[in-house]
Amino acid sequence: MTAQDWPTGFMVLQGNRLEQLRDIMLQWCQRYPLSPLETETFLVQSNGIAQWLKLALAAPKAQGGLGIAAGISTELPGRFLWQAYRAVLPALPAESPYNKDALGWRLYRLLQQLPDQAELAPLHGFLAKDPTDPRRCYQLAFQLADLFDQYQVYRADWLQHWQQGNNSIDGHPLPAHQLWQPWLWRQLQQEIQSQQPGALSRADVHQQFLSACQQLQARPAGLPRRVVVFGISSLPRQTLDALHALSPFCQVLLFVSNPCRQYWGDLIDGRDLLRQEYRRARRHEQHPLAQLSAEQLHLAGNPLLAALGKQGRDYLHLLDELDDSGSYQQYFAGRIDLFESPGEATLLQQLQQDILELHSAEERAAMKTQVPASDHSLQFMRCHSPLRELEVLHDQLLHELSQARQQGQPLQPRDILVMVPDINQYAPYIAATFGRFRPEDPRYLPFFVADQGLRHRNTLLLAFEALLRLPDNRFTVSAMLDLLDTPALQQRFGLDEAGVARLKPWIEGANIRWGLSGRQRAAFGLPGQLEQNSWWFGLKRMLLGYVAGEGEAWQDIEPYDEVAGLDAALVGPLAELVSALEHSWQQLQHPHHASDWQQLLLGLLEQFFLPQSSVDQQAEERIRQQLSRWQQHLADSDLAEQPLALDVVRDALLSELDQPGLQQRFLAGAVNFATLMPMRAIPFAQIWLLGMNDGDYPRPVRRNDFDLMQAGYRPGDRSRRDDDHYLFLEALLAARHKLVLSWVGFSIRDNSEKPPSVLVGQLRDYLETAYPVQPLLAQLTLDHPLQPFSRRYFEPKRDPRLFSYAADWRAALDATSSLANDETLPPRFALEAAHIRLSDLANLLRHPGRVLYQKRLGIYGGAEPDRERDDELFAAGGLDGWVLDQALIARLELGLSTDTMADGQPLSVDQLLQQETARLQRAGALPMGGFGDLLMQQKNQELAALLAQWQQLRLQSEPLGETLYWQQLLDETLPVVFEDSLSDIRKHQDGRLVRLMVQPSRLFDAKKQLKSYHLCRFWPAHLLAQQAGAVETLLIGPDAIFRLTPLDKALATQFFNQLLDVYLQALQRPLPLACKTVLALLGGDEKTAIQSYEGSDFQGDYSITAEVRDYPLLQRYWPDFNQLSTDADFNSLCEALYVPLMQYAVAGDRQ
Repeated sequence: MTAQDWPTGFMVLQGNRLEQLRDIMLQWCQRYPLSPLETETFLVQSNGIAQWLKLALAAPKAQGGLGIAAGISTELPGRFLWQAYRAVLPALPAESPYNKDALGWRLYRLLQQLPDQAELAPLHGFLAKDPTDPRRCYQLAFQLADLFDQYQVYRADWLQHWQQGNNSIDGHPLPAHQLWQPWLWRQLQQEIQSQQPGALSRADVHQQFLSACQQLQARPAGLPRRVVVFGISSLPRQTLDALHALSPFCQVLLFVSNPCRQYWGDLIDGRDLLRQEYRRARRHEQHPLAQLSAEQLHLAGNPLLAALGKQGRDYLHLLDELDDSGSYQQYFAGRIDLFESPGEATLLQQLQQDILELHSAEERAAMKTQVPASDHSLQFMRCHSPLRELEVLHDQLLHELSQARQQGQPLQPRDILVMVPDINQYAPYIAATFGRFRPEDPRYLPFFVADQGLRHRNTLLLAFEALLRLPDNRFTVSAMLDLLDTPALQQRFGLDEAGVARLKPWIEGANIRWGLSGRQRAAFGLPGQLEQNSWWFGLKRMLLGYVAGEGEAWQDIEPYDEVAGLDAALVGPLAELVSALEHSWQQLQHPHHASDWQQLLLGLLEQFFLPQSSVDQQAEERIRQQLSRWQQHLADSDLAEQPLALDVVRDALLSELDQPGLQQRFLAGAVNFATLMPMRAIPFAQIWLLGMNDGDYPRPVRRNDFDLMQAGYRPGDRSRRDDDHYLFLEALLAARHKLVLSWVGFSIRDNSEKPPSVLVGQLRDYLETAYPVQPLLAQLTLDHPLQPFSRRYFEPKRDPRLFSYAADWRAALDATSSLANDETLPPRFALEAAHIRLSDLANLLRHPGRVLYQKRLGIYGGAEPDRERDDELFAAGGLDGWVLDQALIARLELGLSTDTMADGQPLSVDQLLQQETARLQRAGALPMGGFGDLLMQQKNQELAALLAQWQQLRLQSEPLGETLYWQQLLDETLPVVFEDSLSDIRKHQDGRLVRLMVQPSRLFDAKKQLKSYHLCRFWPAHLLAQQAGAVETLLIGPDAIFRLTPLDKALATQFFNQLLDVYLQALQRPLPLACKTVLALLGGDEKTAIQSYEGSDFQGDYSITAEVRDYPLLQRYWPDFNQLSTDADFNSLCEALYVPLMQYAVAGDRQ
C-alpha cells in the first residue's frame, strides 16, 4: 500500500470549533476506511466526547456521518499507551508491576517493615502517631503510590537518578527530610526485580519502546492502523512521544481544540520559554500582531485567554515541538488550521470572537459596542442556595423551550448542558426539583444526571458498604430500616415494600432503639447484660405477643400484642436478618488473610442479596471482579498470607468501586447534568454553569507536602487548578447560543452578598472594561428571591426576567392576598367530611394556631408522629415524661377501678404502681439499668399520693353507668360534624355528679401562680358533661385540686356552641389568640401577658418563651402584644373561649 493510499504520520489539526474538527475527522475516515473487521481506535478524555463522536459516526451519510457506529474502541490515553507498549515489546506483562494499585500494596508491606534508619525518621514519626489504626499505613501507601505513578509519567529522569543512587532532583540534592523517597523507590525496584527479573518501570519501558519503534520496519500486529486523538486538552510529554514514535507506520491524527487562531504563547509569564520560535505562527506573518514584540504582544492580548488558557498553551507548545505540518498538509488540501469566526451578533459571540482574534479589552472598548437589552446570550444569576439555583433553572429552561417553539427555532432538552463543580452535592436537589413532575405534567422536563459514582446511588452497593461497616455499626432503627429498604435484600429475605411498611410500627411499638443484643453492645464498652431496647429484645416481645397476646410476662419478657394475624409471618424474615447480621458482625471483628476475606465477602453477597434488576446484577458482578483483582494484587505483593484488618479491606474495595470510566451514559436525550470535567463542554446550544461560588470553583486542591513536583513546574504537568481554569474557558467557547453562570450570591441567613468564583469575577471585570458605554453587568445580572413563592415573581410591574411556572404558588399567593383582605379562607374541605372531637376543641383552647396549620393546611411542627428513635431513654422529661405519666395513670386507673387482685386481695396503689412501672421497664419504655430504677422510684413517689387521693375520691362515688353520646352537624352547608362520647361520669355519695380527672403536672408554678392553661384540656368535656346534669369536674393534681363547677345545661350548650363556632373560624383564618397570654391577661397580670407573648430573656432562674414565635402567622399579623390585644376580634374571641373557663374554675385544696 502506497503512502497516497494509506498516509501515515503524526498529523495535528487545530480549530476553535469541535464541529469542524469532527467533520474533517469523518471525511478522513470515509476517504481512508479501515477493513470491515478492523477496530477504529479513538483516544478521548471523557465519556461525553466519546458518545458525541459515536453519534456523529452513526449519523446518516447525507448528514456527513458513516451511517453506523460499530467496531469502535474509545479508550483513555493511559490505557492505550500500555497496550501499545505491549504490542511493540511482547515480553511485557498484561499489567505492569509498577501500576498504582500494585505499587500501593507493595508500599503497604514495606511501610510495615521499615528498618531503623535516619533517613526514614519522617515515616517512622508519621506512623507512630497512631500505630493502632491500620488505615494510617494504608492511606499513606496509596498516596505514595499515586505520587510515584506521577513521577513515572512526569519526572522519569528523577527516578532514573534515584535508581542510580543519585538523591537529587533537577541537579539539586534532596533535603534530609525527603531522602526517604529515593530509598523507597530503590526498595520497590529491588523487590520487583527479585520477583520478576527484568521487570521495568514505566519510565524504562517508555525508553525501550521509543528505541524499538525506531528499529521497526512495519506495524506490529497488535497496533491499530489508525489512532485518532480527539478533543483532549492536555497530554503528558511521554504520551505524545509514544504517539509520535508510532506515526511512521500508523495514522496518528490529533484533533486539537485551539481557542485562538493567532500566536498567543507570550500571554503567559514564562518569558524564556515562550520566546522560542513558534513554527506554526509562520503561516500568520501577514497578520498585524506578527509585527509586535513579545512584550507588546503580551500587553495586547486577550486577558481571559491569558488567565484561563495556561494548560492549553503548554499543550500546544508540546505539540509544536513534534509537529511537522509540511509532511501531511497536502492530504488536507492545506487546511489544517480550521478556525471559523462565531460572528458578532450576540454578546457571547463577541466574547468568543475576541478570544479567537486575540483582541484585548481595550480593543473591544474602542469599538464602542452596544449590547441590546434583548440580548440574553450571556447571563449571570445570583441565588441563595443550591436548591434555589435548581428551582430557578427549572423555570428558566421551561421558558427557553417555550420561547424557542414560539420563534420556530428548534431547541430540545438534549441541547442543554448543566454543569456543576460536584455533581454529588447537587444530585439530591436535581432529583427534588426536576423529578417531582410526572411526564404528563406540562412542566415535566426529561433529565439525566451523569458522573454520579455508582457506589453513592446503587442501593445494593450502599447496603454492601453498610455491611462492611458492621463492627462500627450501632444498628439503630433508622440504619436498619435503610437496610430493609434495599430491593435486593428484601428479595433475599422474602420481604417487599408493603411488608417493610407493616414492620415499621411494630419496631417502634416494641421499643427497639439500637443494638443487636447486649453482647453486641458490649463491644462499645457497655455492660453485656443491657439487652433492653435492642433488636433481639424487641423480637422476643413480638414473638411472645403473637403467642400469648395480652397475657402475662414470661421470663421477664413483656409481650407485644400488636403482632397478630397473617402479617405475623413478617417477624420471621426480620429475625432471620437480625441473626444473619449478628453472625456477620462476629466474623468481621477480626483480621483475615486475603483468600479468607474473599470467601467471607462473597458470602455476604450470597447471604444478604438476591439481585433482580440488571443494575443490581451489574453492581454485584463489579464487586466480584474487584475482589478478584484485589486478591491478585495482594498475591503479587506477597501479602496473600498476611492478615488484613477490615478497615483496610473496606477502603481498598470501596475506592475501586467508584473509579470513573468511559462506560457511563451521557447525551441521553434529556437535559444533561454533569460535573465540570475535561472535554465535557462539547458543543451545546445552551450551557448553564451552576455553583460558581468563591472557594468552590476552581476546586480547592490539597497537595501532599512531600510532593516534590510542587517545587518546579514543567510544561505538560497536570494541575487541578489549571484544569478548572481551562474547563471554564472550554465551557465559554462551547456554548453556541447561550451561556448562564449562577452562584450562591446571597447568604440564606442574613441576605448578605457573597462573591462568585474568581473566574467569574475575571469574566465580569473583562466585560466591565470592554463595554464601558453602558452598565452592562447590571443588565446581565439577575438576583432571584430567597423563596420560589416570592411575590416578586408574580407582580405586574416586575422585571420581565423574573417569572415562575409554579401555578400552585400563584394560587397560594392569590389566596393569601384575599386572606389579607377578608382574612378568611374558603370554607370547603379537601375531604368529603371532617369530624371534630373533644380533643380537637381542647387543642383549640391550648394552641389556637394549630387548628389552621394542622387540620386545614396539614402542617405539623416538630418531629413526625412516626419518627424513628435511635437512642434509648436516659430520662423522662418534657413531652416524653408527660406521655409516660399519662400511660401510667391510664393503666393505674384501670387497675384500681377493676380491683386488680393478688393472692385474693385487691392491690394497693403502691403495689399497682410497682407492678405497672415494672411492666413498663420490661416493655423498654423506661431507661436501662440504674437510670430506670431511679425513674421508677421517682414515678412511685410522684404518683402514689396523687393516685391515692384519686382512689379515695373514687371510693366515695360509683359509675353512673351511662355513656353520653353527642353528635352535631355544625352547618348544613359544611360537611363538618362534631361527634364524641363521655363514659367517665360518676355519682357521689351525696348525690352529686362528678368527673375525677388526674393531672400529673403541677397546677401552680414556683411563684405560686396558677398554670391556667392546664385547664384547657378538660373544659370541652366538662361542658358536654352538663348534658347529663349538673356535673362537677375535679382536677386532681400533685399540688392542688381544682374544680370546674356545674353549669346550667342551656348555658353549657351556649358555651359549647361558641367553641364549635370559633373552631370553624380557626379552620378558615388565623385567630388573634395565644393561650397563655390571654389567660394571664384575664388574671389581671398584663406584665406577665406581655412577657408570655413577646418573651423575655431571664426571669429569675428561667426564661419565658415567646408565644408569638409558635406560628409564623402570629408573627406576620400580630408581631407584638399591643397589636394582638388591639385587634378587633381579640376581645370577642377571649369572651367566647376563655372567660367562661376562668369563671367556672375554682381552686380547691392546696397540697
